[in-house]
Amino acid sequence: MVRKFVLTLFLGVLGFTGLQAQKLVAYVSLNKSDAYIGEPVSMTVSVHTSTWFTEGVDLGNLQVDDALTVYFRSVSNRKQIGGKAMPGVDFLYNLYPTKAGTLTIPEIKIHVSSPPEGGYEGKPHVLTTQAKTIQVRDVPLGFSADDWLVTTNLTVSENWSAPLDSVKVGEVLERTISRRASGTLAEFIPSIRWDSIAGVSIYPKRPKVDTHRGKTAVSASQSQTASYLFEKEGYVTLPATSFTYWSPYTKKTVRKTLDSVRIKVVPNPDLGMLETAKKNLEATQVTEVPEDKPLTILGLTPKEFAIWASLGLFALYILYRINRWAYYGYKKQRKALLASEVYAFKQLKKALTKKESKAFYTARQHWLAKTQAADSLSSFIKAYGSAEDQEKYQAFDKALFEASTNPTDGQWKDLGQSLAQARTQWLAQQAQPAVADSGWLNPTG
Repeated sequence: MVRKFVLTLFLGVLGFTGLQAQKLVAYVSLNKSDAYIGEPVSMTVSVHTSTWFTEGVDLGNLQVDDALTVYFRSVSNRKQIGGKAMPGVDFLYNLYPTKAGTLTIPEIKIHVSSPPEGGYEGKPHVLTTQAKTIQVRDVPLGFSADDWLVTTNLTVSENWSAPLDSVKVGEVLERTISRRASGTLAEFIPSIRWDSIAGVSIYPKRPKVDTHRGKTAVSASQSQTASYLFEKEGYVTLPATSFTYWSPYTKKTVRKTLDSVRIKVVPNPDLGMLETAKKNLEATQVTEVPEDKPLTILGLTPKEFAIWASLGLFALYILYRINRWAYYGYKKQRKALLASEVYAFKQLKKALTKKESKAFYTARQHWLAKTQAADSLSSFIKAYGSAEDQEKYQAFDKALFEASTNPTDGQWKDLGQSLAQARTQWLAQQAQPAVADSGWLNPTG
């Protein structure tokens, strides 16, 4: 009796330690630990669970002090963590430091809903990532902070509003210089510094900037126009215009240059044209104010926004109803499955495969209760199994309760096969239609 108790206790401890608790993981990954001001740093926020997420994971509006943050997209995946494939999602960002020193990415609290191991109903959890730091280097010596630009590639082009081979005194030409930089934001493209030229007055306009964001990359463009008023006849040389940037790939500086231009300015019989043009340009410089624009919300008029918002809310309501119907349908099916004989036998087979005595005891009684065909495995196998199946069960039962050693691997396997064969016979009998009582009695002489 003592030996049986010790054996049962030992198997119970093994069964308990074999259970696996649910695992939830959240962490931040960076592609570099130091960067210059304006240099992009790829940041990935990863969230994983050992089961699944019952609701979408939302990080909200993630902001980092002393840096500009650009969110690209989220990617679902499976990763090997602790020897187990865990489903999860990666959130892809770029960070652009704006200040030299230590940049700290704070702890990020992430709210998720995930069921425990063996369950199906989502439970709320709050995960917290560890803080990360990046050492941000200042603009190198020899560079001006006003001209500093970090980009993987820079294209530069220029365009004139009229040909340069027939310029007259008092004539105004517009020169537009356009730049497009890869891997950076419009905020980091320096403004153009226009050179002073003898005999020419230059009137810059406000630059037009834009940031273009793709699924995994970002680029920026700047287009700036200046009006050139030619005031004297003769030859005018516009000096070469250079733009320097630092490449994070090659770790070198690169220079892009617009060649110098030599323009011949011819006399103009209409001398009043010069004064008129100069007054108009000066007035533009003084009175130039931001253009009044109608109120828009996300590029839409208030009426258009209200219409689209209403349609969006209606679509969300329909989606909510569909998801609610699907969720409760799944929940009902899941409940029916857990209460079925099929699921109970599956759990019994699992216990036999893993050779877990404690789990076997529990699963055996649960399955017999579902069948209502016998009060013990011995009775069930005797009723629906073969003589060989009965012998295999008796050998297993003797090894488990009477012998000093556990059942062998072959005995666990044999019992599983015997139960499967007996259950097949039982199911076949259950499927046969019941024979109705005809009420006929056999007469006796």
